[in-house]
Amino acid sequence: CWWNIFDFGLVVFSLFDIVSTFFLQQAATSGVPASQTQALRALRIVRVMRFLRLFRLVQVVSETRVMVECIMSSLGSLLSCFLVFSVMFYLCALLLVQSLSIRLMSREGALDPTARSEIDSTFGSVQLTMFTLYR
Repeated sequence: CWWNIFDFGLVVFSLFDIVSTFFLQQAATSGVPASQTQALRALRIVRVMRFLRLFRLVQVVSETRVMVECIMSSLGSLLSCFLVFSVMFYLCALLLVQSLSIRLMSREGALDPTARSEIDSTFGSVQLTMFTLYR
């Protein structure tokens, strides 16, 4: 019974979304200030509730429930692995930035300006180096 009410609510909000989109388009073409349409835009966030329908599927299918429970129980280990990987990634980037800066300081005039600016734009800081290594 609860899911029927939930589905009915989703249908009502979908209809509201269609109507509000129509009115927002009309308001945009007629020059209505954006401050008067913010309430309609805020109510469109309710569309996120569609995501909750997935929980209905989890309750219906027992195999799916087992899979979700396994995934949820492995999140702690996954977070630990992600943390270790991030620390290793940070250390590699830090080592690369330090080595590159020492190398560039020893060859101050031997490097042409375009290569120097390219090195600075990709390896200029630890954050840029981490992003470059990630790419």
